[in-house]
This record gives sequence, C-alpha cells and structure tokens, in this order.
Amino acid sequence: MKSKIVRCSKKWFSLVISFSLIFCLIGCSPRNNEGTSFLDSEAMLQEEISLDTPDSDKISDNGQPIYDFDEFVNGELYSDLAGYSDSITYNSTAYLDYIDHVKEILESADISSLSEEDALYKVVILYNELTDYSNMDSRSEAIKAYLEQIDDAGSLNDLYDLYSKPEYAMVNYLINISVRPDYQWNNISYIVPKSEKYFLDKINDSLDIQNDDMTFRQYLNDLGYDDSRIDEFLSNAFEIEEKIDAFLDSEEYISDLYYYNSEGVNDAGLTVPVIDIVGSLNGYGTHGYILCNTSIIDFYNTIFVRDNVDKLKDYLFVSSLWVVYFSGYDFLNVTQAGRALSCDEIAVMYILNNAPDVIAREVMKKYYSDQDLKEINSLLLQVKTASIGVITGVDWLSDDAKELAKVKISRLTQYIGQNGHNYFLNGYLIDGNPVNDLIGLRADALRFEMIQSYFSDTDRAPFGHDVNSCTALYYRQFNCLLLSSGMLCDLYYNEGESPEEKLGYLGAFAAHEIGHSSDSLGILYDETGYYDPIITDDDYDAYMEKVNLIKDFFDGKLVYDDCVISGDLICDETYADLFAVRTCLNILAETEDADLDLFFRTYARTNYGIYGENDIEEYSSDVHLMAKARINYVLGQFDEFYETYDIDETSPYYIPAEERLRIF
Repeated sequence: MKSKIVRCSKKWFSLVISFSLIFCLIGCSPRNNEGTSFLDSEAMLQEEISLDTPDSDKISDNGQPIYDFDEFVNGELYSDLAGYSDSITYNSTAYLDYIDHVKEILESADISSLSEEDALYKVVILYNELTDYSNMDSRSEAIKAYLEQIDDAGSLNDLYDLYSKPEYAMVNYLINISVRPDYQWNNISYIVPKSEKYFLDKINDSLDIQNDDMTFRQYLNDLGYDDSRIDEFLSNAFEIEEKIDAFLDSEEYISDLYYYNSEGVNDAGLTVPVIDIVGSLNGYGTHGYILCNTSIIDFYNTIFVRDNVDKLKDYLFVSSLWVVYFSGYDFLNVTQAGRALSCDEIAVMYILNNAPDVIAREVMKKYYSDQDLKEINSLLLQVKTASIGVITGVDWLSDDAKELAKVKISRLTQYIGQNGHNYFLNGYLIDGNPVNDLIGLRADALRFEMIQSYFSDTDRAPFGHDVNSCTALYYRQFNCLLLSSGMLCDLYYNEGESPEEKLGYLGAFAAHEIGHSSDSLGILYDETGYYDPIITDDDYDAYMEKVNLIKDFFDGKLVYDDCVISGDLICDETYADLFAVRTCLNILAETEDADLDLFFRTYARTNYGIYGENDIEEYSSDVHLMAKARINYVLGQFDEFYETYDIDETSPYYIPAEERLRIF
C-alpha cells in the first residue's frame, strides 16, 4: 500500500500547517454517559445580588481616573510578591494549591480500607515509597541498574531495542511517540523529536564548572561516575539536544504531514526502524499508519549513524535522569510561582502526570457533590447559549458559516473533572522499590496511551494528564470542552458566592475555549471534529479582515518595558479572549442589577501575572497575551468597561471609542 499525503486547499494550507504540531490528546463524542451534552443540562437559576452600585457613579482610584486597571485591581498583590525573582501567574499559584490538595488526599487516605487492586491504594503506596528516604542504597542500585542498560548499548540496534521497550521509550526524546487525532477521525501515533528548553539549560549549567548550578554533574558524581565520564555524558547530550532544537527551528521542519506505513517509510528511504519500534509499543493501530513530517526522514537518517552511537547513548542516559531524579536526590532546582518544590511535591507531580485519572477522580469525590456538578452544568449551559447569541450577532460571516459555528457550540460535549477514557492502573504491579515502581507507572501510562490508536472514531474521547491542569481546554478535533479538576477545586471558584464571580472565573474560561471553535483553526472542523473547511472564500476574507484588526491593534505594542507584542502570534488566543468577555457581558446584560465591577475585577484577578527577568522572553513569545495586556487592552475594547470605571485619555491603555475592536 502506498503512503498517503494530507492535502488541504491552498487558501487554508498555511493556517493548518503552522499549527499542525499542537494537536491535543483528545476524543470525540462520548458513548452513553461519557461526557454530558450542554443541551442536556438544566437552565441556571439566577441568584439575587446584594451589592447595589448606582450606575451613575463611575468607580475611580481615590477620586482620580484609573490609570492602569491591572494595577488598580492587583497592585496590592504585586507589592506583596515583589520579593520573588520567579514568574508568578494565577494559573501557577492555583497549580501549587492543587498540588497541596492532592498531597492532602494522598497523605490522609486510609489504605487499610482499600483493596490492593484499588488504584488509590497503588498511588498512595508509591507516594509513601517516594517520600520515605530510609532506603537510599536500594534506590541508587535500582537507578544504576536502569541506567546501565543504556550505558551498555554498543550499536544502533541496541538503541533501537531500548526504544522498543516502554520503560525506555518514555524517555526517548529523539523518536518521541504520542497518540493524537488526525484529520480523518483516527487516533494515530505521531512521531516528532521532543525538546525541552529547561532540560537543555540544566545540561549547559552543569557543563560550566564555574556555575553554581551543577545539578547533573553532582548527581552523576553521586552515582559513581568520574569527572571525565561526566564531561562526556554532558557534552554528548548537549550536542544531540542542540541538533534537535536546530531541526525544530528549521524551515525544513514545517513541511507536509504524511501517513507512513512500512512500505511508505521504505520508499522514503528511512533507515531507522520506526515502524518496528511503534509496533513493539502497540502503537501502530488498526489503520496501520504513523504520522510525521516528511523532513524527519532526512533528520533521522543524518543523526542515526554509527559514528553517533556514543552520543545518542549518552543523550538517552542523561534524559533518563528526568524519570528518576527525585528518587532520593532533590538535585534539580524545580521552581514554580516563586518557591522551590519539595521532594514531596515533586512526587505528587509525577503521580499527577502518570496516574491522572486516579487523582482527578479522588479530587472530584472530595470537593464536588452532585449538586455542585449540576450547578456547573447550568452555568455552562448559560455560557453556551450566550455564545450562540454572540455568533448570531456577527456581521462578517454568511448565514451558512454562522450556522456551522452555532451547530458546533450546540453539539459541544463537556467533561467535568474527568477524561473520556480513564487509566485506573489496571495491571500495574507494585514492586516495592520506589525507583522500579515509578518507572513502571510511567511505562504503564505509556502503554495506555498507545492503546488509544486502536479505538474507532466513535470510541475516541479525551485522555491524558491535562485533566489535572488548572484551566479549561477545547479540543477542536472532537468538538469537546474539558474543565480540569485542578481548575474546579480552586478555592477562588469554590469561595465565589455571586454569579458575577463565577462568571468572571469559570464562565470566562469556558467561553474563551468555546471561542476557539470558531477561530482560524476551529472553523476548519465540523461539529463531530472532522476536518471539513466548508467556509467559503468570501467568508474567509471577511473573517481574516476581523482577525487582521486584532493583529494590527496589538502588533508592536510594548508591555513590561522591552516586550513587544506580535500580532500574528496572539491573534487566535486574543480572538477567544474577546469572544469570552463579550459572551459574559451579554449574560450580565440579561441579569437584573448585575454588578459589572465585580465581574471585571474577577476577570482581572484571574489573569494577573508577575514575570521574572529570566522568564520574560519566554512569556512574551507565548500565544497568550501577558497579564497587563490581557487585562487592560482586552477589557478596554468594551464600552461597558468605560461605563463602569473612570478611565480617561490620561491612561496609556485608554482606547477611543472609534478605535475599539468591534469583532463581536
């Protein structure tokens, strides 16, 4: 059978290919009770609002016009956090809180009441093993045994054999395999090299003996390797990682995506047995293809040569330390939101990533009742209905295109604190050694991921660790919305009593994700998640005219001194931001005595951010606007914002009425 090529119209090609590498691990319409349709939810009951602010009294800053709304709302918080050198955002601090919640669950669980086959029992045992440091000698021996299998590799075939085993495939960044949805309703094994900037930086830091941060060097020394061998490990790993980075940054990498079977890769001249490796991992699927960029063929043929065996081996060796680094050695300075993570917290994170469904289920049990879920469904129904109204009101899409967008929203399925396919550690066996157990857990999680490639289109549904993040996610390939358990157990949502607060937090997050169903990528997929760009050229031109307004408004604006906004980079996420605020304001317009001030403040509090000098470049290259722009410039597009607050031309964020973006 000959290989097949993915083709799309010339009009859409540049849009599709530029985002082809950011597919999410997702699923399609759920079976039976897996997921809930918005249309099955009950209407949300409006609560009475006690606050009564006269509409005629604009809110000012101590009698003066508000100069910077972000500072007006979050200034006291920023002052309290001024001593931190790391970046701090609402999501990062919410995630730290989530770790604390999960840690409490793991430490308070009564395992005497659980069966040894119970998934919670297994993760609690693993957590207890990882946080008990009385067996350091056995840990070191287990780490050495794991790494020696790599160090003993003497040929390319030896490396390929390791790549074919889940215990080592999970740290194989060169032939990184993940199961993702394609354009044709298949979950398929997608192949691409993986690069982690933090990983590269840590290797580089350890290479520099004048640097205080020599964590890899210290760890390898503790394992018994001399300085000469450590230098070799680090320099070889650094060289391979740089080659991966150079490839991923190259123009050649952005090329056609191909479906390859065994005959196809042979015809293309690939010398690396990728098909055999994927097959050994049970990731070949029922359809018999893998998906990768055509340029990878030349990259693999160039890097997988006999002269590179030692470098490839050392790269796999060093990358493996990411699996076992916290098994008794807190040698990586893992920081988040201004504080170093303890070994206990790192253990929690490992379990979150590799037993996500077990944790999400326990979190939802602890924090949410059936009534809570009913209220969330009602809020989402309200947001969905208002979102359809927003689409109805646009003047830049034809009736047919509007109908597609509205049908997608009405058919949207939702997952609240759970995935559609769940991994509850079936078959995972406790060894008793924390190193073996954590490696075994990650290997079993990889096996579960590979199995997804055997599901038919009607069986697919979201799976993976995203359920434990602190956000909402829209998966365009299956037209569904996932609200993470981390987001739902956040205290801000739980303690928010008013509809305005819940709308400004959960409602705005959900509306933002729904907005992605009609952005420049979402509009290419139909209500079942199938790639089907039925939008006409006229619709496309009208749409791009609006998108270009977003690009032009933001492009070149300065935030945080030297950070310049790229309009091309942020246009889709900002489109979703504008969609979200418009949706929420439309809901509040139908709410008696709505407190717009409380809504705007809530939006600002859940989008704050402080950026450290070492991170600001990375944050400024993100597809989302940085905090100050996301608060001031996004809210500043809406007339209701100016009607609520005393903001005048003296503010650098003031936008004259005739210059405001009227996208919706």
